[in-house]
Amino acid sequence: MDATSGSTMQERGTSSRIRLWVLMEADRWQLTTVLTGSVALGVVAAGVAVPEMFREVVTEDPLIGELFVGFVTTTITAVTLIVSIGQLVLSQELGAVGDQKERMDASISFQQTVESYLPQAVSPAEPSSFMQVIVIEINTKATALAESLANSTGETDELESYLHTLVSDTDSIATSLSGTEFGTFDMISAALNFAYSSYLHRGRELHATHEPALDDTEAELFEDLLSVLTLFAPAREHFKTLYFQWELINLSRSIMYVALPSLVTGIWIGLFLNPERVTGTLLGVDALVLVIAIAVAIVILPFVLLLSHMFRITTVAKRTLAMGPFILRTRTNET
Repeated sequence: MDATSGSTMQERGTSSRIRLWVLMEADRWQLTTVLTGSVALGVVAAGVAVPEMFREVVTEDPLIGELFVGFVTTTITAVTLIVSIGQLVLSQELGAVGDQKERMDASISFQQTVESYLPQAVSPAEPSSFMQVIVIEINTKATALAESLANSTGETDELESYLHTLVSDTDSIATSLSGTEFGTFDMISAALNFAYSSYLHRGRELHATHEPALDDTEAELFEDLLSVLTLFAPAREHFKTLYFQWELINLSRSIMYVALPSLVTGIWIGLFLNPERVTGTLLGVDALVLVIAIAVAIVILPFVLLLSHMFRITTVAKRTLAMGPFILRTRTNET
């Protein structure tokens, strides 16, 4: 099955491991540190390569002051944007009591629908465990159907191959979900690794082809398998939405933490720095170069932090645009 080959996003696509790490897998603060440090090192490299020109430009050209004033403006704009995003997230949590009851009823109704296919009476409350029991139930029904077909005399090789692949992938996904915690990317990453759309589409094709040859028990197992597969989609989308809200709230708070140091640094460099008074060297590097490099790293921190979070949020959103048996691309050649 081409659509379902590979049990991870990287195996199903052509994106490099480094690209996936930058866009999704890396801790956002680690990525922010790497990007900010790279910019600072670039400034240091320029200062080391042409030290006389660097000092001349910083000392005599008013462009440096204007540059840092521009950084201050950018920081204020970023903070304003984040405040607006925070208000948008907050507005989704506010509403009349009737609206809140409808949301509650819809949530309970979905849980009860899932529970009708589970061996336990009540499904787990933790998001990762809830997703895990759905995946385990898919695995259980696929295993039961495969075992039943093994004793069949019909031409079911294609269906059995599909089921064995599904069992293998759900084993891996269930293991990945085990122990993950909501609010971390690990849970969302594990859910994204499950190509349920491909399995659902292919399963419906095989169901239409092989249903007449199945006995009543096998037909019921197959229908239940497809039904549980369809439940994975809304569960993942619900927790993905909650994760986005969680991330945006954390992003808002983080940018507020770094905004004030960024503003103070930008204002100080733009208005009060006297390059002629910054003399000496440290490890063979002009002290002025180091001051400018550190200042640049601090003032761009809010922007880089916003950028690193947007990498992940937009990439996850792009990879989950379609819900159900729709496959936008058979191979993810563009993350």
